[in-house]
Amino acid sequence: MRRRSILRGLFAALLLCAPAAAQISLPYPGPGLVAGCPGGTFSVFITSGTTTTVPHCWNSANNTIEVIGPGGNGAAGASFGGGSGASGGYSKSVNQALTADATIGVSVPSGGSGTAVWICNSTSNCASINDTAVVASANAAGNASGTTGGTAASTTNAVALGTGNVKRAGTAGTSNTGNWQAGNGGAGAPGPNGLGAAGGSGATGGAGAGGGGGADNGSAGGTPASSSNDSANGGNNNAATGGGTGAALNAGAGGAGSAGGGGGGGAACTVAGNCGNGGQGGQSSDANVRAGGGGGGGGGANTSTTSGNGGNGGGCGGGGGGGPAAAGGGSAGSGGSGAPACIKLTYTN
Repeated sequence: MRRRSILRGLFAALLLCAPAAAQISLPYPGPGLVAGCPGGTFSVFITSGTTTTVPHCWNSANNTIEVIGPGGNGAAGASFGGGSGASGGYSKSVNQALTADATIGVSVPSGGSGTAVWICNSTSNCASINDTAVVASANAAGNASGTTGGTAASTTNAVALGTGNVKRAGTAGTSNTGNWQAGNGGAGAPGPNGLGAAGGSGATGGAGAGGGGGADNGSAGGTPASSSNDSANGGNNNAATGGGTGAALNAGAGGAGSAGGGGGGGAACTVAGNCGNGGQGGQSSDANVRAGGGGGGGGGANTSTTSGNGGNGGGCGGGGGGGPAAAGGGSAGSGGSGAPACIKLTYTN
């Protein structure tokens, strides 16, 4: 009887221990720091809307929130080539507390809007760039006007919070200071690696267009040699690649940038139909917050034909290229559009 009683006691003890053992054998809660969530680093991009939902596995103790403001539009050509659009600003906040699955407010404006980008920790007090619920924000770039390039996005009132936060201004658009005929290249956007680069100018005394600037610590867009009718290449990204190829005389559109490189300048032409638009700026990788290169300038016409248009800014925050003048009895080209804003959420479990 005593042995049976001891066995009953041992069996009861095993039953008490069983739930703990079973819990250890389950895959979740897994290696993640948030209960019920898998381990790893995850990113979410927000490219539109006025509200968004916080990820279910958001970790308020290990995250970054990055934003890039919208780029500015390039100006159309008139008597001379148009100025190019500036690039939006960049901000990064670190380890911000957001409630998982909650609805929060955002502003993710389009290129050329002149409206800042922001993200909040609620839907209340979320109506402006530095409202009390804003956890990250950046200013918009200015649009070009006539021959004057757009004003760079400033860091004034921009919000970047937490230890290790970053705020960067945009880069100004390029102005036509020499009465050249072709369009200027748009400015590249800033990002986690540095400022964006300026676009190149059109050729003095020629019809060659400037290249767009590279994004995120990239290089400046090229400027054609004086009196040249061949357009310049776009600036490279921070790995010294990605700039679009400028088009030679009568060769059509400039090459698009890639991986944050600026677009190449579009071709000037002496033959109807051979003028070219500037190449679109390239979008950098997700790791670089999709920072965009500037659009290439449009090529001018030396005959009674239609000129090319400025290239659009790339990715997030790139400036549009300027349009060329109406030369030789032809029609002027329009400026390229600035790139939209974006928001990137990154969290680690």
